[in-house]
Amino acid sequence: MQGEEHDHASGQGTRDIRGRLADVLGKARVEDQGREKARQKEREQELNEERKRQRERDRDLGWEL
Repeated sequence: MQGEEHDHASGQGTRDIRGRLADVLGKARVEDQGREKARQKEREQELNEERKRQRERDRDLGWEL
C-alpha cells in the first residue's frame, strides 16, 4: 500500500506541509511588498517628471518659432 511507505507520525506530515506553505507564502508576501515599493517609487518618479515638465511649460514665454 502507498500509505505504508511513509513513516510519518500522525499529524507530523501536516505540520511539515503547513510549515512549508507558510514559508512559501511569507516569501511571496515579501516579494509582493518589494514589487509594490518599486511600483510606488516608479509612480513617484513619473509624477515628479510630469511636474518638472509642467513647470518648464509654465516658465516658457511662448517666443519660439
